[in-house]
Amino acid sequence: RILEGHLYTDYSTGTETIIKKDGQELFRFEGREQILDMVISGQDVMTLGCSRKEDEFTLRKNGVAVFTKKNGKPFGKMHMEEEMLMFAFCEIISSQEDDLERYWVYVDGKEEQVAVRKDIQKVWDITIRNSEVCYLAQMTGISVPVLVMGDEMKTLDMPAGMKPVACRLLISGSSIVTEMVCTADGTALSSGIWVD
Repeated sequence: RILEGHLYTDYSTGTETIIKKDGQELFRFEGREQILDMVISGQDVMTLGCSRKEDEFTLRKNGVAVFTKKNGKPFGKMHMEEEMLMFAFCEIISSQEDDLERYWVYVDGKEEQVAVRKDIQKVWDITIRNSEVCYLAQMTGISVPVLVMGDEMKTLDMPAGMKPVACRLLISGSSIVTEMVCTADGTALSSGIWVD
């Protein structure tokens, strides 16, 4: 990945994960992680990675763990807003009847649960824009995804018959952008972008 004009790479050996900048090693840490996202904050490199052995993810600062969550999966992208690191994740609570999903945002070292509407069937992605939680979801009774931004809700204007396969939210300045891969009967996968 290219961040702030530099090439950052990562790979795992049999026992460690190594992060490099422009081909030079920055740091390494014990354990094999798949690095999902990376943010540069001043002189610090923040990584978000999933364990290759266990069902958990870890946020690291220069290779040192600062936050770990078991039975969880991060959503979308990490980003900085007003010098605060932010990302969202889903915690999976297993029971004998069904798996429940709880949604959270991590903001500057604190985690906060996200209350989603009761008529939401599936949450595709969660992000934070201007300190407001936004999420893209599938809602009971509506065939297209909805974008919930605080108290406001919008349906995405999609061509008839298109069904989402994967969706994510991106922040672009003050706008929120929806990137989606869709399919329809008799067609291959196609992608599209929607701007709020």
